[in-house]
Amino acid sequence: ADGVIGPIRKSVLLVDSTVVDGVVDLIVAVRTVNAMGRKAIDREQS
Repeated sequence: ADGVIGPIRKSVLLVDSTVVDGVVDLIVAVRTVNAMGRKAIDREQS
């Protein structure tokens, strides 16, 4: 049983880590865009 579960666990972990990396990249990108948007709004208001 362990022989089967081991590789499956490894592949699931690999998928999880790539998904987590993708989500983190998305969050960073969204935050960057939001920060840039706020700076642009501040410039327009001043």
